[in-house]
This record gives sequence, structure tokens and C-alpha cells, in this order.
Amino acid sequence: MVVALLCAAQFMLILDITVVNVALPSIQAQVGIALGDLQWVVTAYTLAFGGLVLLGGRAADLFGRRRVFLLGLAVFTAASLASALAASTGVLIAARIAQGVGAAMVSPAALSLITTLFPPGPARHRALGAWAAVAASGGAVGVLVGGVLTESLGWRAVFYLNLPIGLIVALAALRLVPADRPAARPATLPPAGLVAIFRRRPTVVALVLFIVGMGTVFSGFYYSSLYLQQVLGHSALATGLEFLPVAVAIVAAAHLGGRLISRWGAKAVIATGLGILAAGALLLSGISPQGSYLTDIMPGFLTLGIGGGFAAAGVMITALSGAGHEDAGTISGLTATAHELSVALVLPVLSAVTAAGLGAAAWSEDAPTDTVLLAAGFADAFVAAAAIAFAGALLAVVALRRTDVTATDVPHMVH
Repeated sequence: MVVALLCAAQFMLILDITVVNVALPSIQAQVGIALGDLQWVVTAYTLAFGGLVLLGGRAADLFGRRRVFLLGLAVFTAASLASALAASTGVLIAARIAQGVGAAMVSPAALSLITTLFPPGPARHRALGAWAAVAASGGAVGVLVGGVLTESLGWRAVFYLNLPIGLIVALAALRLVPADRPAARPATLPPAGLVAIFRRRPTVVALVLFIVGMGTVFSGFYYSSLYLQQVLGHSALATGLEFLPVAVAIVAAAHLGGRLISRWGAKAVIATGLGILAAGALLLSGISPQGSYLTDIMPGFLTLGIGGGFAAAGVMITALSGAGHEDAGTISGLTATAHELSVALVLPVLSAVTAAGLGAAAWSEDAPTDTVLLAAGFADAFVAAAAIAFAGALLAVVALRRTDVTATDVPHMVH
């Protein structure tokens, strides 16, 4: 029950990365944001989340994991209300930043609670496998939820949703999660301790690969959502439902990938996952103005989901394989940092690629209506995403060793 509760909190945080994707056309129409700047509705949240999550992880180590978890949950929920009430671009972006601040406390505190409540062995790795599945699939489910809410209640509902969830999770955490004792250390972030962590080659490589893999997955969701609505003319609800198969594929692949690590090793699972991910993005680059969901999106979507699930499981277990009680929060913070920075770093790069193809139309507050131009710009972004994922696969082959995470580290996961 504790794992389910903590994963539910993480699911809400990941949901908020992409839950706005389907609502972006509605937000653009009501608030007035240029297509080239629209990605800031997403990246403002992920930048604050990723930029502060390491500090949140250290705070969890120093001041108590449950305490930081509950405080962050309060900040996130209040900021969600502010986002729902926003009437201008500035207010919306500021509220999204505040959401990121709250998430930066919740996520590493929750992950470090899992790491410290479960000793090394099958139980911990099953819990981390569930966490990886949530981290990878939350983006796809977010688009589905966003589509349903936007179509039925309007775009503000995607933020109102967090209010009851935040309250329920907070009350359940007070009852189910045991209070932990803060570390008897000064309230600082010792550089020496962080440099110990950064000397662990598998952890550092895994963090880089997390940025590459999840950045490609979430960027794929972003551009697929815009293509389905702005080029093919699908409704927000239809677009959300069309993301359901990829969510299932990611969850299944993440669980399978976690089990295969004990047989293949993390290196093989991660490299395979990123290679499949690159193939999925390349398939999506074949979109056309007269395309359809079944021919232009579905094949690449499923491939993207399978690759993303494999990669997420491998990099999560690799990054946390050396975590001890004294630095679990810090390493958890680094992992969450990589996850959020994946969107904040990769999506702007792909947005620049798209904007270069769209020219002046990308910076107009009126949405471009030339579907040929839009499809070509989105296709360019998918090609760039494929190149990034393929580079990550090569890095995994070169920089990781089969012995970095072995069957000894992941005992009997197949059971």
C-alpha cells in the first residue's frame, strides 16, 4: 500500500508534464501564446522541477522524507489551483513554475522512501520497477486524461484534478507512511558527498541516458498530440484515447525490461530500449498532411512505447544500484532531475528544429493553418529525436559494462 501511495504521488507529478499537451490548442486560443512559445507551458514546470529536485532530495535526507513529501505536496496542490485560475500567460507560467517547486520536493522524497523502506533485494527492485513504469507511462496517460477533461470540462480542469488527488494522498501518507528521523547533519549540500556520487560511472551514465530516453519519449508525445489535433483535426478526447495503446505498451515493456536485467544485464536492456526508441521516432517522422492515426501514428507510437519502457527500467535500476541509506535522497533527487530535465533540454531543441521549418508562422499568436507546413515541421522534430535516441544507444554500448548491474544486484526478479 505504501508503494501504491508513493507511486500515485509520482504519477500525479508526471501526469502534469503531458496532461496539458492536448489542452495546448485551447490554451493557445484563450490565452494567446505563439506556437514557438507554446512549449514553455510544459518546460516552465519541468525546468523548475528538474532544477530544484536535487535540493529537494537533499532536504529529504536532512529534514525527514515524510515531512518534505507532505510540504511539497501542499505547495504542488496550491500551485495547481493557481494554474487553473490563471487568466494570462505570465500568471500561468508562474503557477507552473510553482508546481515544479512543489514537485521537486515530493518526487525525491517519495523515491527515497521506497529506497529506504525496502532493503536491497527482490522487493526493492519490484518497487523500483513499478516506479519506472509510472515514470514512463504517466506521460501517455496524462495525454489521455487531458483529452477527456479538456473535451468535457475545459482546459482548466486538467489543473483542478490535482486538488482532490493531492488531498487524498496527503491524508493517506499521514496514516500509512512512517515518520522518519532527520539526519543529524548540517542543513547544507556537501560538495564532497555529491562528488562521491559523481565518481560512480554507472550512475552518471544512467542519468545521461535518462535525459536522452525520456526526453525523446515525452517530445514524441508532445508532437504527436499537436499533429493529431492541428493537422488531422482530431478532437481533444479522441487524441487522448489514441494515447492509450502507448501507455499500455510502456507499462508492459518497463516490467519486462526490469525482469530481463537479471538475465541480460542492464547494458543490453538499456541499449536495446534506446535503439527501439530511435526506430519509433523514425517511424513517426513519416507523418503526412493526409495521414491517419492507424498508418502514421500507431506503428511508431507502439515502437516508441516499447523502447521507452525498456530504457526507463534499465536506467532507473542502474542509477540507484549503489544507493545507501545515507545518500538515497540525493541519488533519488539526481534521478528525478534527469527525468525532468529530459523534457526541459530535449523539447526546446526539437522546438527549434520545428520553428526553423515553420519560419515566421511559428512566432505568430494565431495558430498556423497550413497543414503541409505543420506536418513537415513536426516530421523534422521526429527525425532529430531519432538521432538523439540512437546516440544514447551508442553511449550505452560504449560507456556501460555488463557487470555494472548483475543478477546479484537484482536477485530473482523474474519471480
